[in-house]
Amino acid sequence: MRVFIVCSIYQLLSAVSIKRAFFAPEKAELLLTFKCDDIQINKIKEIGNFESVLCINEPHQKTKLPILGAFQRIIWRKTFAKKLMSTRQYTHFFTGGLHSQQLLYYGYAFKKNPDLSLSLFDEGMSSYIDIWLEKNGKIDRRDRKSFSLPYKLYLRYCNVTRFSIGQLLKNAEFFYVFSEHLSAGYLPWEIVKIPWEKSSIDAANSIYSVLYNDLSFSDYKKHDVIYLGTYRVGNKAFNDIQKEVADITHEIFGKTMILKPHPGDRIGVYSSGEYTQDIRNFPIELLSLQIDLKNKIFITENSSSLFSLYYLFKQTPYFVLTYKLNQPKDRFVETEESLVRIVGFLESEMGIQDRIFIPKDHDDFVGILSMLKQKLDSK
Repeated sequence: MRVFIVCSIYQLLSAVSIKRAFFAPEKAELLLTFKCDDIQINKIKEIGNFESVLCINEPHQKTKLPILGAFQRIIWRKTFAKKLMSTRQYTHFFTGGLHSQQLLYYGYAFKKNPDLSLSLFDEGMSSYIDIWLEKNGKIDRRDRKSFSLPYKLYLRYCNVTRFSIGQLLKNAEFFYVFSEHLSAGYLPWEIVKIPWEKSSIDAANSIYSVLYNDLSFSDYKKHDVIYLGTYRVGNKAFNDIQKEVADITHEIFGKTMILKPHPGDRIGVYSSGEYTQDIRNFPIELLSLQIDLKNKIFITENSSSLFSLYYLFKQTPYFVLTYKLNQPKDRFVETEESLVRIVGFLESEMGIQDRIFIPKDHDDFVGILSMLKQKLDSK
């Protein structure tokens, strides 16, 4: 039986689309690492035609020491993954990447069945940035040197096979993405385009109605500027710049700006702008199903919505990408090259002109925002 492990709503869109397009009549299980109630689980099972859907609900016990709570969650994850995988016999493992949780489940499934097939699928921006490289027959992350020691130790603890992640990724046969034109050309893997048709949009609408039918989008309808948050754990310099960028945006646009935090953002990271906490985990792609984004302005370091809103949903908002405002040590050349490639494709192949801006410094950023404000004021 095949299994899909999903850690975000964007990944859920990918998994459902792949299952419906390529493996509709076949048995497959879906593992969700975010909370859903029984009604939502049954609906997702029906939408994706899954044999079963398992929601992995981690216990969150309050402790006086945050680090103690983190250790408790890590130990619980490994214990649960080992117990769950001992009762399964999977033949094909689908994942957005081998990050900590996926690495645990894949490792135990691989131990149970060394012939286990591995496929990667679209998980957002990281699927389109040249973050992987092949060197001396091995695959590795270009940014691995930037990993903190605790995270490196955590990845080592999660790697139950003791193979390098590069060795494990060598096992991957296919890489399923929504846009084969934008994919980074991952050398070891065969790129497979995920069909995106009316039925895909219907499925996305169904997922929205199941998971978010009680949310109101009135805030996003009345605000012209949407700041998409980016946050890096433990990188104070980077996060301070993100807050500064948000403050400048709020100073220029005032109450027309609203913050849409990244799912990884901490509460209270930003000091200005209206903050919509209940919609933090909502992928911006599904927002395009609810409102017209044509005259909206998105401001972000980088985001998968840059290509997905244009490419999948044919929405054409303005985008201001702020990654050049970061310190050089907080920027990866490969990321910049990939974004230039993506923007170039969108402008040339999809006819999107004068909708994407990349300020080179803070003065340029202020000038671009002032120009866009004039556009809004004159409409």
